[in-house]
Order: sequence, then C-alpha cells, then structure tokens
Amino acid sequence: MIVSIMLPVNARYEKECGTHLWFFYKQAVDFSSAGIRTVFIGWDKNFLFPDQLNESSWVLQKDNQEKLEYSIPEKQFLEKADIIPVDEAIFKPLEEKFRSNNLVWTFLMTQPYEPYMDFLRRELHKLEQIEKIEAVVVCCNSPSVEEVGRELGIPVIHTEIGPTRKKQYLQTAYWDLSGVNGKTEAAKRFRACRSELKEDCLSKSELRALFMTKDFLVSSSQLADAPDFKTGVAGQVEDDSNMFAYSCGFNNLELLKYVNFHFGKDNVLFRRHPLGQTLFSANLDLSPGTVEFLKRIEQLVTINSSMALEACLWDKPVMVMGDSPFSLVSDDLVNGEIADDGHIEELNFLCLNYIIPYKYMFDPAYYSWRLTFPSEKEIRRRHLEFYCREQGFSSLEDFKTACSGLPDFVAAKKETYPVLPLQIFDIPYWKKELVYFKQAYEFNAKAAAELSAKLEEEVKHYQHLLEEKNHELSDYRAALSYNEGEVQRLSAKLEEEVKHYQHLLEEKNHELSDYRAALSYNEGEVQRFSAKLEEEIKYYQAGFAYHESEIARLNAACSAGDKEISRLAGVLACCEQNLAQEKKEKEFLEEKLSHLPFRIARKADDCFAAVKRKIKALFKR
Repeated sequence: MIVSIMLPVNARYEKECGTHLWFFYKQAVDFSSAGIRTVFIGWDKNFLFPDQLNESSWVLQKDNQEKLEYSIPEKQFLEKADIIPVDEAIFKPLEEKFRSNNLVWTFLMTQPYEPYMDFLRRELHKLEQIEKIEAVVVCCNSPSVEEVGRELGIPVIHTEIGPTRKKQYLQTAYWDLSGVNGKTEAAKRFRACRSELKEDCLSKSELRALFMTKDFLVSSSQLADAPDFKTGVAGQVEDDSNMFAYSCGFNNLELLKYVNFHFGKDNVLFRRHPLGQTLFSANLDLSPGTVEFLKRIEQLVTINSSMALEACLWDKPVMVMGDSPFSLVSDDLVNGEIADDGHIEELNFLCLNYIIPYKYMFDPAYYSWRLTFPSEKEIRRRHLEFYCREQGFSSLEDFKTACSGLPDFVAAKKETYPVLPLQIFDIPYWKKELVYFKQAYEFNAKAAAELSAKLEEEVKHYQHLLEEKNHELSDYRAALSYNEGEVQRLSAKLEEEVKHYQHLLEEKNHELSDYRAALSYNEGEVQRFSAKLEEEIKYYQAGFAYHESEIARLNAACSAGDKEISRLAGVLACCEQNLAQEKKEKEFLEEKLSHLPFRIARKADDCFAAVKRKIKALFKR
C-alpha cells in the first residue's frame, strides 16, 4: 500500500480546488492500473470530483491534461478511492497566529506541528493494521510527515514535476527521500558516488541532445549565441515553496537589486516567471522560451529556479542564492570564481541520477525498485536506457554515434529542414511527417477560407460603421459651425461686460482716492489726540504718585493702629482674666460665710453638751 499525502491546508488561497487535484487524478488512475492500493490524505479540495468543478477550471483544460499526461477519471472510479480528509480545525491555532495561508504553509514546510503529527500517527497506525505501508508520497516538504515516517519506519518519498518540461525537453520529475526543492539529498548522494561515476559522463552537447525533443533540436542550434547582456536573472513564482521556505531571505526584488549592484543595471536582463505576479523596472526579457533567453546572456543568477540546471546544460555559468539541489553547479560570479570543467560531473549526476523520467513519477514498480536502494550506477543505467528509447535509440552507443555526426549534418541541412529529428534516416518517420504536414495544410487551407469569409463579413460591418461615423462627423461639423456663432455672440457679450467692469474699476479707484485722503486727515487727527493723551497721561501719573505717597502714609498709620489695638486687646484679656479670678474668690468666700452660722451653732451645741456632761459627772461624785 502507498499513502499519498497532499497539502493539508489551503496554502495558496485557492478558491475552487486544491493545488494538486491533477496529481490526485493521475496518481489514482496510474497506481490503480498497476494494482497498487493507494490511500490519499489531505485538504478535502484536493479530492474534488470533476462534476464539482467549473467548466473553465484549469484541471479540466485539454492542453493541461496533455502537458501533464493525465486524464479526467470517471466519477464512479473516484468514488472508490480511499480518501482521508484532514480536519481543518487542527490548523486553527496556526491560522489565528499567522493570519496568512502562505505563512501557515511556510511554517508547515519548515517546522513539525504536533497536532498534525498526532492525526497522522493515528491514521497511519490504523492503515498499518490493515496492510503494510510500503511508502508515503508527498509533493512538498513536511517535517511533520517526515518525523512520523521515521517513528513508524516508513520511507517518505518527495516528488514533484522536474526542471525540464515538454515542447523543448523531455519531461522529468524529482524523486528524493529527504526533500523536494529544498533540503534535498542531492549533494550528499553526489559526494558519495562521485568517484564511482567519474568515467561515465556525457558531454554537455550529448546531454542536450539526450534531453531535447526532436522538434527543438535543430531550431535551437539556429539561434545565434551572441549575448547582448552580461547577466541574466531568472524570476520566480512569488507564492511558491521555493520562495517562502528555501530562498535564504531573497525575493525577486532583492535578487534584482543585488545583481544590479554587482553587475550594473544596464548589463542585467530579467526574465519574469510565466506565473509571476509582479512587474519590475528592469530590462525585461520577452523571448518565447528559456533557451532563447539563455542565448542572450553570458551568465545566470537565480534564487533557486530550475533554470539553473538548464543554464549549466547550455554552458552558462550560474549562481544559486537559495537552497536548491542545483547549488551543485553554482559558481561565485560576483568574485569571478567559475569552475574550469563547467561542473560536468555534477551536471551528469543531476541529469542522469537525481532527476528521473516523468513517467517514473507515477510508476509504482519504479518506487519499489528505488526502495531496494540500488547503486548510483544502476540508477544511471536505467535512466539512460529510458531516455535513449524515448529518443529512438536502442542503446547508448547508438545515441553517441548519432551525436558524433550530428553537428556537421545539422550545419549542412538546418536551412533546408527547419525541424530535424534525431532519427534522420528513419523513412517511416518522414512518411508520417509528410502525412501530418498534408493534414495540417488541408486544415490550414480550410481555416484560411473560413477566416477569409469571416474577414469579409467584418469588413462589411466596419464599412457600415464607417458610414455611420461619417454621418456623425457631419453632425459634429454642423454643431461646430453653430458653436462658432455662439462663441462670437458670447465674445461680444464678454467685451461689453469687460467695458462695464472697467467703468466700475474707475469708480472704485475714485473711491479709493477719497479713502486715502480721509486716511491722511485721520492720521493728522490721530497725532493731535496722541499728543493730548500723552499730556493727560503725565498729569495722571503725577497725581498717581501723590496718591501713592498718601496711601503709604495711611498704611503706616493703619499699621500703628493695628499694633495699639492688639496691645489694648491684650490688656482687656488680662483684665477679664483677673475679673474672672476675683469672681471665683468671691464665690468661694460667700460659700464659706454661708456655712459659718451652722458651724458656730454646732460648736455651741457641742460645748453645751460637754458642760452638761461635766456637771452630771460632778453631781454623781
């Protein structure tokens, strides 16, 4: 069993469907056709059915299906797919913290997230109870998935569309057990196998012939290799994982400023990514393809664009500023440190060992074979066999033989044959091409007739429009003639108004003269009153000085009176105190006098009783 884990969140603000919906369609069909059970985990919009999409959806477009080699599965087929949607509530704390889908995605690409890891542990453990999981497949780096994979002993395969694409090159893909775009195993694997593969290298011209499509082989050789700019800059998609997680702090603007500073703005040519959303003030490249762009420059600088590999393939020095597997072929262009051998060994490893044929990206048998950890020689041999078959050769030796004679033949025939395939002596191929060109001619002739008829109708339509516009022009001219009369009338009226306002201006000037005369008279009056006021002020100032001296004398008298009053008040208080004391003594004496008669009477009684007692005592004797 294979478990395919899609993005668990709406990383790019997608409204209709998930970023990897096409990947789900292709993987579901290809793995099922190979008899491999696949379980899908991720954001629920990565698993929508075709009838849930708009007709204009990117996923449903025929040219995208042809380019990525997938088809739209029947609804009944998708209903049988094993799908486990991720509970979006798991990521609510991250959404509240970062308030940006892109920042949440960046965090999940660079940091493990325990709630998500708990969810994955539960689900993978349940699946393991049913059937052994051979591998987990992801399209984007996810430390949470990688950590859980290590805990459970399950390999995590990182895969994505590769650096070479259709029309110009054979389509390739990434297959990495450590990461994709960034944090990859490329450098580690190369260092481990460098001596082993040293003798098995192809030249750059052979690598180009191996990867270029037959239709593009000769047309690219016709391009003049005469650079008109010193340095090229390959722009990147602003909301891509390469920019968010692996750019080492650079963005398109910062990179452009860096290159302009070191190489001069006039010497720099900027190529915007086809999916880029920002325009810059720079020398912009409008070439139809990447090869035409590379032909115009001497060297390339990029953050981590896959064009770095293509530049090296075309023998252009390249400098990679971010985290990328193509840092293997990077030079220090600022200091002029460029490898003498053009990184030929690194380039062979990247082309023949690291990236894989696109068909293998959805081949379970290839996955199983790679998980047996074959040697790098075996990997290179298998990839070379595939590429040779794709180009119509039975062996690598046949391919090298064709390449050795190809430059002279191309030079002699490229003007006669605008498109020269590698199978130059393949008669059935030319018969097939002839039939194709006949069909194309017939189709174009029919299309030309239809277009001609359509153009005649459009010409008649525009002639009719022209007549209508001529009538409108006549009306505008008549209106213009009428307006000229109106302008003359208004002009005469304005002249009268100007004369009227000139007369008013003269009257106002007379009034101004009167006001000025009055002002002059008033100035004299003001001076006279001012002198009078000054005299009065002096008089009042003298009176004020006299009154101030009187006030000072009265204040002194008042101060002396206040002191006398204070002294008398003290005397009065003392008298009042003495009076109160005398009153108390008087009351005390009066009280004593009131008790004196009583005491005298009592003493008399006591004396009389004593006498009586003495008399009685005498009589008794």
